[in-house]
Amino acid sequence: MKSRKSQIALFLLLALVFSACISNPRQTVRATQTIFQTETATPRQATATKYLNTVTPILPTPSDDVGYYEGIIVITQYYTYLDAGLYEQAYRLFSVSAQNARSLEDYIDMASHVFKTVEIESVLPYYIAVEQQGGKAKPDPINKRRFAVQIRSWGEGNASGSQPNGALQTLFLGLVREGDNWKIDSFATAPLP
Repeated sequence: MKSRKSQIALFLLLALVFSACISNPRQTVRATQTIFQTETATPRQATATKYLNTVTPILPTPSDDVGYYEGIIVITQYYTYLDAGLYEQAYRLFSVSAQNARSLEDYIDMASHVFKTVEIESVLPYYIAVEQQGGKAKPDPINKRRFAVQIRSWGEGNASGSQPNGALQTLFLGLVREGDNWKIDSFATAPLP
C-alpha cells in the first residue's frame, strides 16, 4: 500500500515537472525601488512594474554583452523617476558631459513642466530596432550603447515638449560608460550615428 502511494506521488511529481518544462508561461518582471523624499519622513515607492510589463522584449544579444541590459535598466529608471516627479534623481542618471550642458536647476525647471506623466512603450537596443526595419546597424563601441525608445508623456498646456500630450514619441538615446555605471549622454529625435 505504501509503495502504491509512493508510485502515485512520484508520478504526480514527474507530471508536474514535465508540464513545467513544456509550458511557456509569460514571465513578468517586477522592479520596485523605495525612494526617500526630503520633504517627508515616509518613503515613497516608485514602481517600474507597469513600465517593464510594456517594454518590448529584448531579442538575443551577444551573451557576453550586458551593457544593453544595463542600459535598459538605466533608461527605465530615468523615465520612472520623471513619472514620479523625481527630477533630481533623473538628472543624476546623466553623464558628466550631459550635466555640463544643462544645470540641475534648468533641468528641473524644464522637466517639471514637460513631464507630468510618462509611460514607456518600448526600449530596444538601436541595432535591434534597425534590424526590425530590415536594416543593419554598425556595432556600438565598447563604452557606448544606443537605444530606440518610445514613450508617451503628458505636460503642462496639453503638450510634452514639442509633442501633444499622449502622442507616441520615438527618441534615440545614447549611453556612455562612466566608471562602473552607464549614464545617459544624448537624446535625439533622429537616429544616432
